[in-house]
Amino acid sequence: MAADSNRVHVLRPLQACNLCKTRKKRCDKSLPSCGYCTRFVSQEMRSSKPKQTDCVYGEASFPLNPAPLAAKNGCHMQSSFEISPARAILSPKHALQPTDAFGRKVYAEVYGIIRDNGQFVDDITAHYFQGFHHQLPIISRTSFYNSLSASETAASADSSLVLLAMSLFTKTPVPGSEGQANSAHDTEKRQALYFALKSLYAQVQSCCSPSVPLIQAGLLLGMHEYMTGQPYNAFMSVSTCVRMAYATGIHKSRSHEYLTCRNSEYESLCQAQEAANTWWGIVICERTFLCELETYNQPLLSIFPAGDARLPIESRVLDQLDILEHGSLPNVPLSCLTFPNLGGFSRMAQATCFLDQVLKAFEVNDIDSRLLLLSRLDTNIQAFLPLVMPQCQQEPGIYCSAMNITIRLV
Repeated sequence: MAADSNRVHVLRPLQACNLCKTRKKRCDKSLPSCGYCTRFVSQEMRSSKPKQTDCVYGEASFPLNPAPLAAKNGCHMQSSFEISPARAILSPKHALQPTDAFGRKVYAEVYGIIRDNGQFVDDITAHYFQGFHHQLPIISRTSFYNSLSASETAASADSSLVLLAMSLFTKTPVPGSEGQANSAHDTEKRQALYFALKSLYAQVQSCCSPSVPLIQAGLLLGMHEYMTGQPYNAFMSVSTCVRMAYATGIHKSRSHEYLTCRNSEYESLCQAQEAANTWWGIVICERTFLCELETYNQPLLSIFPAGDARLPIESRVLDQLDILEHGSLPNVPLSCLTFPNLGGFSRMAQATCFLDQVLKAFEVNDIDSRLLLLSRLDTNIQAFLPLVMPQCQQEPGIYCSAMNITIRLV
């Protein structure tokens, strides 16, 4: 396909396929199967003893770093990196393989998707940490930027997925478009990012061990599905995160005793606090997503922290962990509702605690005991609302999630 103002050049193999090389045939280098292989397979299928034959290109058949192509109007257009996520799903033989260069391939694929979507890494990170990060502070800004700066030399597949997940919460710029056209274009771009992330996430999850960044990417994926009206997909995504969380052991990070331990299994205070907030994000999202399902009888996989567990830290504290010490961190237990100046994430954790207690109350078989539990919970929720409402008025948007969870319980 020739490159013009409306089309992007399609990456083609540089060499003939293996079968054409062996039989010394002229290869048209078509994807996913060349013309000769297509005809050869058709003939074999008609024969009495068909052979299983695939059109396979060698490892050196594709350019590792294709140069950008110039369109007729002078604008530079970026070509895709090797095999796109969609083609990898359709042709499993082209899927990313767990080799030593796997992290670099995922890194390059993510950056290619971001470029093709008209976004920039700096814009994505800036918009994310100035916006959605305050609603769900599960990613440390400092640690993420450190991993981003080291990606060129030691690319990490899971950290690359976190960056791609962040792009779902960044509005795609559409120059020269307004109104409904702008909105439709933004929706289309965001949907393409969503499918690309789902494809890459499945491949990375099957090739890599569970990790905190991989859990964070899955949690952001579930939040996007929840916000776009896909509660079932969101619930399944967060359920996968729960299993990975247990495998990595971050569910232990909910206790204050663990976080103040000097002999922690994590390398730094930042990693421990980030893991603790990630676990809080999981237990909050799983219960919130469950309420949107038509059936409430599905079991919850995550165990809600006890009342003496420490509340999660807010985004402003999480972003300053590189200059803070253990003793300077806030230590407010979950059951302390009247503590002043609690942030939006802490209030959301307390509101979800009421939600968890209501769900457990409905599991009580004795109707009198159930009504007694619900009556006590209603009294506590009615006392909790006046504490959150003034904060919601002072900082609009920060406490909306906590208010939403609480009001639906009244």
